[in-house]
Amino acid sequence: MRIFFFLLLTTLSLAETLPERSFSSSKDKLTEKVYPNHQISIYCGCTYDRVPLPSSEEDYARDLHEAKEKHLLYNWDSLEGFSFPSYQDWKKKMQERFTLVPDHKSCGFKPKGSGYRAGRIEWEHSMPASLFGQTFKAWREGDDACVTPYREQRVCKRDGDGAIHCETVIHEPKPYKGRRCARKVSKEFARMEEDMHNLYPAVGDVNGYRGDLPFGMVAGEKREFGKCDFELGPNAAEPAPSVRGEMARTWFYMKNRYPGSVVLSEDTMKMLESWSRSDPADAWECERHDKILALQGDPNPWLVEQCQDLRQRSSRFDSLHQDPQ
Repeated sequence: MRIFFFLLLTTLSLAETLPERSFSSSKDKLTEKVYPNHQISIYCGCTYDRVPLPSSEEDYARDLHEAKEKHLLYNWDSLEGFSFPSYQDWKKKMQERFTLVPDHKSCGFKPKGSGYRAGRIEWEHSMPASLFGQTFKAWREGDDACVTPYREQRVCKRDGDGAIHCETVIHEPKPYKGRRCARKVSKEFARMEEDMHNLYPAVGDVNGYRGDLPFGMVAGEKREFGKCDFELGPNAAEPAPSVRGEMARTWFYMKNRYPGSVVLSEDTMKMLESWSRSDPADAWECERHDKILALQGDPNPWLVEQCQDLRQRSSRFDSLHQDPQ
């Protein structure tokens, strides 16, 4: 009971001082403030690096040429009004942008299929957005606010002789639903989607092939990503034993934090409880939790006690093994 009131008071006090968040800002904070000293993907254990986008003079010349060609196409071969940053300004801007690149050799990873997304790290929802999204009417059916606006678009093409031909394409209003609609009309869904406790760095290829599959046990040990211990079945995805506890405690957190929007079956709960027991929290999981708590203000009750016990055991171990004075 004491821990419950402590968590409640901590959450309320932090909520008064923390800035508004978004899905994009959550990913930025995880990259910049949570994971800079632990750049390891969640399912495959691949190390990854932050790599600036190319900013050589050749890259600048290519971007300048493409921008100029686009301007000429839409302005009838006239450069009037065309502008482009200097090389120094462009280079500075490019150096502020980066991509997270996994080292496949560090974990024995092999791309599946074309491997289009295998060269980047993406922020993966442990609990798929569709699993909790389906509980929102806007996701299932849409909303009056979820309608694309009427707009006219000028489309230009250059033919084989170099002549420019343009036409106006009319886009009529269309209703939409799914994640985009739920994010627009529901603050609850938006907070769930951007909740940092539920976001982990994963190789894009794994994230893509998992899709919306929930966690579960998959028969056999078919490895589809090289040595990566992550199995895919028709109805479930099975993570490695070394991360199952972390995934289970994340799902417990989501169920507790958003009780009206997360529904888990009794069988799923039993599986997750078993995973949590067999794979208790380690030092990194506790450090990650504390960093996200400081940034977001939402504690995970399933980790608070485990992390307190872990630190006490570590402290006792250190005191027993200190060199005598």
